[in-house]
Amino acid sequence: MVSHDSQVWLPEGKLPHGTAAQCGLEGIVGRQIGEWQGECVWLVSHQKTSQMDSVRQLLDEDVALFQLAGRGVQLAEFYRSHQFCGYCGQKMVHSKTELACLCPQCKERYYPQIAPCVIVAIRRGEEILLAQHQRHRGNSILCWRGSWKWAKRSNRRSPVK
Repeated sequence: MVSHDSQVWLPEGKLPHGTAAQCGLEGIVGRQIGEWQGECVWLVSHQKTSQMDSVRQLLDEDVALFQLAGRGVQLAEFYRSHQFCGYCGQKMVHSKTELACLCPQCKERYYPQIAPCVIVAIRRGEEILLAQHQRHRGNSILCWRGSWKWAKRSNRRSPVK
């Protein structure tokens, strides 16, 4: 998987499959991020000259493949934004044993963050009030599947992914 600037390389509309040489990526450092159908999936942070597109183009593919590609885009952004230590400014190195960036000088360790989405709904009988930003005008709200969990303080239900 080749990712740059929150986009993935999709030659012929699909994730590339093959060796680094077959994909024109020889000499570019990659990192194993998972497995797909019994094969290792490698992330390469690199911009190709054409056919870079949004990971959303894979929505119609297998859900697990879409999620793996989304994870790859997030990891590429994590590694891009953590090139230098936030404490001492030293150039970071990638851990060989985990998905983390390490500072060789001050020994600080950075991990990708988990940033869940939370939607709060206020109910009154059959009515539901949802906050909506002005840029999302219209009568539709996109919701991903999730589960409901009772909020501890108000004794009301809130969605949890």
